[in-house]
Order: sequence, then structure tokens, then C-alpha cells
Amino acid sequence: MPNASRAARLVGCAAIVGAILWPVALADLAATAGLALVPASTPIAVPRPLPIVPLGISLLSFVAVILVLELRAVAVLKLADLIGDLNVATAAAVFLLAGIVGEAGLLGPGFVVLFVGSVIFGVAGLDGRRRPRWGSALIGSGAGGLLACLFAVGLLGPTGLAGVTEVALLSVLLYSAGWAWLGVHLALARPLAPPA
Repeated sequence: MPNASRAARLVGCAAIVGAILWPVALADLAATAGLALVPASTPIAVPRPLPIVPLGISLLSFVAVILVLELRAVAVLKLADLIGDLNVATAAAVFLLAGIVGEAGLLGPGFVVLFVGSVIFGVAGLDGRRRPRWGSALIGSGAGGLLACLFAVGLLGPTGLAGVTEVALLSVLLYSAGWAWLGVHLALARPLAPPA
């Protein structure tokens, strides 16, 4: 068991790093995608492919946290937990694949799958028996805000981006804070709530 505890602590530390990497990589991706929208006649060098791999690596650390938390859970796995877990894992695979093959078209579906799965993951964890309650709440609320921003931009187009910037920034911070919370929970080997 000491080795398992040490591995859980390492995964927790990796999740904290992933939670810090997530908004930085997301900002880098947004800046690069903004440059990619500049007309071709403008002399600006746009890096190719888009910097998607750091997002995938960050998501892999979140998937590792999910695996460890599921192994430590004191409650039976429910369908909502499984759906949330699988969606986050699928999104991590999509981001890594998009980064490897250089296909930016996978970003939209990847973000939708990630945020829908994260909302489910967050709501399912509010009882505190499969993962920390506050970390789950932060992840669910952050993902819900980001999902709403995605739909707003999809409906309103680029003009809708200015209206959701503050909400998107707050949601990114909440989402990152939630994963960092889970990482700290594992790094400190905190117990979960006992079963009812």
C-alpha cells in the first residue's frame, strides 16, 4: 500500500501541474488560432500545427486523477460517473490525436465532449463519496460556463466572443482550480466522505 499511496501523491502533483498548464496552453492556443484568422496577405508567421499537445498532456493528468480517485472511491460507480469519466478520457485522446496529426478541426468536438463530460463528472461528485465535493463543484461550474460560452460563440459568431470573454476567463479559472483541488486532495492523501 505505501507504493500505491506514493503513486497517488505523484498523480496529485501531476494534476496540480496540469491545472496550471491548462489555462496557459489554452491561452497559447487562442492566441495562435487568432493569428490563423489573419488574411494570408498579411506577413505574419503562424506556427503550424496549433499548440494542441500541451492541452492533451494536461488532460492526461486529469484522466490519471480520475483513475486514482475511482480506485479510492468509497461508493459504487454510477452511470453518471462512468459517462463523465469516459468523456474526459475521450477528450484527452482527441486533443492528443489532433496535436499529433495537426488537425485543428477536432478541437470543437473535443471541447464539447470535454465540457459535457466535466459537467457530468462535477455533478456526480457533489456527494463527496467518489471525489472531493468542492473540487467537483468547481470543475462542474467551470465546465458549464465554458460550454455556455462555446454555444454563445457558435450562435453569435465572432461578434459574440467579446460578450463572453469575462465569463470564459472566470470559467477557465474555476475549471483549473477544481482539478488543482483534486490534485491537492491526492497529494495530501485526504480521505473521502464515508458511505451513507
